[in-house]
Amino acid sequence: MGISRLVILGLLALAGWWLWKKVKQLSAEQARERLSQATPMVCCEHCRLHLPEPDAIRHQNRWYCSRAHAKAGPGQP
Repeated sequence: MGISRLVILGLLALAGWWLWKKVKQLSAEQARERLSQATPMVCCEHCRLHLPEPDAIRHQNRWYCSRAHAKAGPGQP
């Protein structure tokens, strides 16, 4: 194996390592972005169902999954 083949092989290995680092960095950035866009979840005080905050009903400073549960109030444990 000539020295030129070793140099080419080394450059290919270096390029592969550099590409792997870039892909890993982009994946981490995408994961951070997804977490920052996550919708907060709340728990229904009546049935303990977890649901996205925009879909929940807030009544007397508590979260509920439906108007019927808000009217019924907190459930028994």
